[in-house]
Amino acid sequence: MKLASPHLRTPAGWLWPVVIALHLACGGGSGADNVNTSANTSADPRSANGELLGADVPRAKLVKIPDTSVTFKNIEVPAAHPRLWWTQETLATAKAWHKRVGWEPSAKPELSIHDGRLAVDNAMMYLFTREPAYARRAIAWAKLALAAIEPVDFDDGAGTCNECRWYARDLMLTIDWCYDQLSEAEWQRFYQSLNRIIPRWNTASWGGPEQVVSNFNHGYMIQTFLWGLMIYHEDRDLAVEQLTHAYEQRWARFRDYTHDAGVGGIPPEGSSYNDKLLAYHVESAESLKNVGFDYYQETDFFQKSVFFNIYNTVPQPVYLGPDEDQAHWNVFPYGDSGAFMNINPWSEVLHADYTKFQLWAAHRWQGRGKLAKYARGWVEALSLLEANAPPAAYIRAITDHLPSAPMNTLPLDYFAPGGGHVPYGYSRSSWSRDSTAISVQLGKPPLGGHEHQDAGTFSIVRGARWLVMAVAGRGYGSGWQVPNYARDDGIDVQHTVAKNSLLFGGEGQNGRGFTTGNVTRLESKPDYFYAANDLTPAYQSLANPHFENPNIERFEREFLFVKPLETLLVFDRAKSRAGADQRKTLLLHTQGKPTPHGKDRYLVTNVDQQAVIWRLLPSRGADVAVIDESGYGSQTRRDRPYRLQVESDASGVVHFLTVIQAKAKSDPELDVKLADRGDNYEITLTHPRRGRAVVRFAPGPVSRGGSFGYSESGRPTLSSLRADAQELRVTPKDGPKWVH
Repeated sequence: MKLASPHLRTPAGWLWPVVIALHLACGGGSGADNVNTSANTSADPRSANGELLGADVPRAKLVKIPDTSVTFKNIEVPAAHPRLWWTQETLATAKAWHKRVGWEPSAKPELSIHDGRLAVDNAMMYLFTREPAYARRAIAWAKLALAAIEPVDFDDGAGTCNECRWYARDLMLTIDWCYDQLSEAEWQRFYQSLNRIIPRWNTASWGGPEQVVSNFNHGYMIQTFLWGLMIYHEDRDLAVEQLTHAYEQRWARFRDYTHDAGVGGIPPEGSSYNDKLLAYHVESAESLKNVGFDYYQETDFFQKSVFFNIYNTVPQPVYLGPDEDQAHWNVFPYGDSGAFMNINPWSEVLHADYTKFQLWAAHRWQGRGKLAKYARGWVEALSLLEANAPPAAYIRAITDHLPSAPMNTLPLDYFAPGGGHVPYGYSRSSWSRDSTAISVQLGKPPLGGHEHQDAGTFSIVRGARWLVMAVAGRGYGSGWQVPNYARDDGIDVQHTVAKNSLLFGGEGQNGRGFTTGNVTRLESKPDYFYAANDLTPAYQSLANPHFENPNIERFEREFLFVKPLETLLVFDRAKSRAGADQRKTLLLHTQGKPTPHGKDRYLVTNVDQQAVIWRLLPSRGADVAVIDESGYGSQTRRDRPYRLQVESDASGVVHFLTVIQAKAKSDPELDVKLADRGDNYEITLTHPRRGRAVVRFAPGPVSRGGSFGYSESGRPTLSSLRADAQELRVTPKDGPKWVH
């Protein structure tokens, strides 16, 4: 019989021996050290009709005999609470941490709706001490959270429930950990309301299972996993139904995505939503693993996400703009990066969810090799445990003792393949804080709701200053804008004109359709990082030709980063369709105004750092403009971006060749020379102290490779650039490892 209450509906007395025997057989007993046991006997244990069941029997020890004919993945859920997050081992570890560091939760007498983490802190402290005051403070917040979730409008599958994904997880942790302090009336309100709310929002169209990368989808998924565990012994049928929905309808589709388009471990909605996708699953994955079902074993996406977070982080705290007075740790922005423009404790890498995921990864893969140590090493390197938004105490409590590894033992280069959808490449001149680091985006994400038209874009940071960076922001009518191509109005930053890419006929990449780009060549060497990709598909649309750029025939881009010289070469092959608008426009966004600095050369100064830009090709017939991009849209741009725009209307294949040296203001410039040798362009880069590099690219519409050489003195010996894509393998044992 399905029960609407966690308590036994039975005449008092006759079933107690069975109940107590079952409880003891499941590991029950008195004492606060038992994770599945309540030591508190002050609760008012009543049956559903209010009949007193016996003050000598603690309510949390009353268990319903489950219907064992219905199960989910043969999991073994404790009959008593807590059922979420903890095992006896991890709770003992947490208690030892609490005793060692003297941690105390906030003593704030009344928690606001935004204090979910403080509520969970108090709930954890209740597990440590069994002092009811902690539980009551947490339960009071849980009531606020439920009140916020309950009235959210729902009309035939329409609408969204932000409040669900904001508050439901912490609400469930709180009432689970404080279960034996809930009165019958309090439990019934949570139980009945969430039994209605969770299934209801699982039928919503926005954030539905088909939107595999949506933060709403994952928010609904994890709350359904957690609630299924919460009610596993109260309503087995509903619990299994909800767990099955979360797994088969939501998780399985995302898992399949991670084996294809998401193979690189990059959350595709953008840097402002990266932490959501990664951190949402921590509690549900841990809780299900504890009861016998480890759904993270079905994909290596999250293993790779650990290293994506590491390489997507800048080498040291950076200033958002030249007028800022404080530097912050941050990430290379991509896609929806609205938080990037609002530096505060909730922004980008400062957000506690990044730290939460990395620390949990250290716990999840501990003892299995380098991955776990690097995950924790990243947290320590950034001093995020002391940041304005440190991770939740229940994360720290089980991870503070774990070992770490320094970042400088990792390769300088990293590549996340993305299944052709979101491939990203990273390189840096060294692991020192004042190094030059680059990110290159070799495709663009599939539709997810927050993607930008940014295939082929790239960023360069040196020291604490951005030098080259696609204009960041949310887009989509949020007020973050740049001047449009015609410079007669603003345009939202999700469009290609705000990225470091190309326009064809004044138009950018498609806004609809699962087309992106193809990485054709990839190579990591001690002196250089090389990537070539065909970006033509990013301007096309499989969904609807109406969204295609009608002016493009082909666009290929090659990146070559010379590490000893801290210099990036960008070689573009662009061809317009016959009879179409022949204008091809190179876009380069800088932080600092590009000022003429000799023939076809520009200097960008951002306080103490500089970028020297050589515009080598086209060598003639190009129009060049420098555009101040501040003052557009309703948002104030603190980064003060400029746009260097180079345009050619020549027919046939047009080559754009750009060389960008990153350096300290006091450092010498390169001497750069270009020679057209007929079958190749030869670029010679000479530094007065660091040596010389020679690069050759073959002309034409399709990459035919080239050659590279570097020497600290004298003329270097050239070797051919790789003709295929070198493989990077990521495993828990070895971390990232290039396969030669």
